[in-house]
Amino acid sequence: MGAVVAAVGALVPAATWFVADVEATGASGFRDASAKPREVGSTEMLLQQVAGVDQFLRGVLVAIPPSTPAVFRSAELWTEDDESADLGSAVAEIRAFDTSYIDVATVMESILSAVSTRFSAVLRGDDPC
Repeated sequence: MGAVVAAVGALVPAATWFVADVEATGASGFRDASAKPREVGSTEMLLQQVAGVDQFLRGVLVAIPPSTPAVFRSAELWTEDDESADLGSAVAEIRAFDTSYIDVATVMESILSAVSTRFSAVLRGDDPC
């Protein structure tokens, strides 16, 4: 998960990250499984929390560009929301369905390209990542 967050963060400098519906094991800062989006802060701050995760059971991580008001599709973000759900003001939404399955929705072609290039070997099964 950290590699995906870092890939998005590299393309959206100074993004503000929000999390919702997160359930994870390990020594992370994810203690509230509420579906109400909660601001984490910078990419670095989110990466610190993600580093303590042994396993994501579920979760939504959202990147909002700098100087953009945080607008969400609803008052709550759920991991199981429809795949075609509006991203609001987010440029990327990462959903974890267990650590073994991560879905990335984005409005930026550069994020799609970076994530698919970085993880194509993983998708083929060539790279343990």
